[in-house]
Amino acid sequence: MTDNVLTVLKFAFLALLYLFFLRVLWVVASEVRAQRAGVQPGNAPGAPAAMGAGAANPYADASPYAAAPPAAPPATYQPLPFSGAGKPKKGKRGVVARFVIIEPRERRGQAFPISQEFTIGRSSGCSIQILNDTFISSLHCRVYRDEAGNTLLEDLGSTNGTYLNGDRIRVPKPIHRGDRVQIGGTIVEAQ
Repeated sequence: MTDNVLTVLKFAFLALLYLFFLRVLWVVASEVRAQRAGVQPGNAPGAPAAMGAGAANPYADASPYAAAPPAAPPATYQPLPFSGAGKPKKGKRGVVARFVIIEPRERRGQAFPISQEFTIGRSSGCSIQILNDTFISSLHCRVYRDEAGNTLLEDLGSTNGTYLNGDRIRVPKPIHRGDRVQIGGTIVEAQ
């Protein structure tokens, strides 16, 4: 190889190396921004006021699922296959009153009432905190009601995405009873 080709390859390698480091810095900065944007524990949006001023996150539990250290993640993230069982039934549409965890089994049946707005993620400021799922961002998504009373699901720029009935959402989408939302390895059903 000539010196010119080696010089071009050297600069191309350096450019790729710089792009890699910039991407790493961007991901770290977005995670830090998400943590900074979160609210203090106990003051999470949608948290019941009747819990008292000294209460921490009202949705946190003392289950072994929350205390377990994170498992080693697989090499890449793949959303769970959607069986269609979570598609809303035509007669069941209506106002969503709560979210119920379907997967993982350790938290199955745990319910979270929907009041006004709440967030889901790993951060301590989230209304629903999911600690040991490495595919969930610090501030992953939020659920809120618009002026018309519709319940909407919004992805907050998460790395691995938020899935509504098996489809990745990129803009706020309305959710109805029977819809299933997948966040990392956690699946919740709107009821």
